[in-house]
Amino acid sequence: MFLKLLKIGFIFLFSKKILKPPKKKKVLIIGDTEKYLNIFLGKDYELFSKNDFELIHVWGEKINLYIVLKCLINLKFKFTDYCNEYIQEVKPKILLSVLDNYKFIYDLKKNKYQKKILIQNAYRFGDTIDFKINTKKYNVDHVFVFSKSVADKYFNLLKCNVHVIGSFFMNHLITKIRKKKNSKIYPYLYISVFRKLNQSKFSLNKKKKFTEAEKELVKNIYEYTSKKKKKLFILGTNKNTFKDEFDYYNNIFQNKKNWKLLKPKKRSYKYAYEQIFKSKLVLGLDSTLLYESFAAGIKTIFFDYRTKSNRSFGWPNKFKNTGNFWTNKRSKKVLKNLIDKVSNTSKKNWQRIFMKYKDELISIDANNNKFKEIFKLSLKIKST
Repeated sequence: MFLKLLKIGFIFLFSKKILKPPKKKKVLIIGDTEKYLNIFLGKDYELFSKNDFELIHVWGEKINLYIVLKCLINLKFKFTDYCNEYIQEVKPKILLSVLDNYKFIYDLKKNKYQKKILIQNAYRFGDTIDFKINTKKYNVDHVFVFSKSVADKYFNLLKCNVHVIGSFFMNHLITKIRKKKNSKIYPYLYISVFRKLNQSKFSLNKKKKFTEAEKELVKNIYEYTSKKKKKLFILGTNKNTFKDEFDYYNNIFQNKKNWKLLKPKKRSYKYAYEQIFKSKLVLGLDSTLLYESFAAGIKTIFFDYRTKSNRSFGWPNKFKNTGNFWTNKRSKKVLKNLIDKVSNTSKKNWQRIFMKYKDELISIDANNNKFKEIFKLSLKIKST
């Protein structure tokens, strides 16, 4: 309890304070995300203008003191109460969020004239979506998800309209990137899942469990690519932790040279997507970007080495141990055979594989046309 109060105190101390009450707007976005906002406001979408939305900052960057005061007067002290008071002030037609895996989003109240719209922002696993949901209590209108399998899961948890669109970001970028000339300059691209783990948040045992699978995998892949006399390219996760990430892999490879860590651009989410289009073969553990690579039609292999940590490949599907482009067997021989097999698969056969598994794994809706249509219809609904 003391640590929780201390955390709240720090957030309050370092956040930007807003004194004025929020204005009435058509759209209330819960969870600020610059990447999504730039898309919503961009010329390809023009879903609403800069004057049409209000934003609730959920990570403490900004706090509205007027709303805080209303909560205190009414003896309401939860963050959910803060959000509900915000909704009462703004009176939006649409509540929009990409925090589909946060339970408090489902707790937020709305009236019958308001629409709550959620977008799945990353691939989900059993430990990120299966919170206790009472379908009579929670009220969501539209959820946009990666696959039919995830849609079926939501249908069992919520009473709402679920739309299969795939990855919102990949949908937005795929047409633009395909128009460019993307030479296949990376023979093998590994998607890093490196994290600089906070020791206060992760125990040594949990930290070891989180990293040991990747260390084993990337070491085996490097051994394979070295025998092929090819350089292994690794897509870095974060520009701000690049040095730590480089040291992490350099230690695994014991200072050997036939590899390169690609440094992400600080404010460009496009960079990662552009790199996978430059790759002949994309490999990794369970990153969302792997699924997005598969959706883009790029040869992709999933090494499901963390299956025991409730992060099994293709959740909520239950696939066999090894398939056309995945395995959970931690074996060098299986790894070699799978990479050889996928590398030698023709474009035509790879397309057949994609069509077979896209409904279960990740679909595609270029330019997010389905989302645009439903969002615009929701804005037209008359309120009291």
